[in-house]
Amino acid sequence: MKTILILDDEEVVRRLLRIVLEGRGYGTLEASEGGEALRLLTEARPDLILVDLTMPGMSGIEFVEALCKQV
Repeated sequence: MKTILILDDEEVVRRLLRIVLEGRGYGTLEASEGGEALRLLTEARPDLILVDLTMPGMSGIEFVEALCKQV
């Protein structure tokens, strides 16, 4: 099963994406902020990451920059 990490500060958006994706056979992981997502990535290796660009604290672009530094 392919796994998708959903990074979004809005709970309703995460829930909607989880319902749709799991209904299509994907596993999901969820994070509400960039730091949480980076910590999750030390434990799990999702096949795809969906990132909200506009979040308080660490933006989606800052998350991707931090992710690239880890690789």
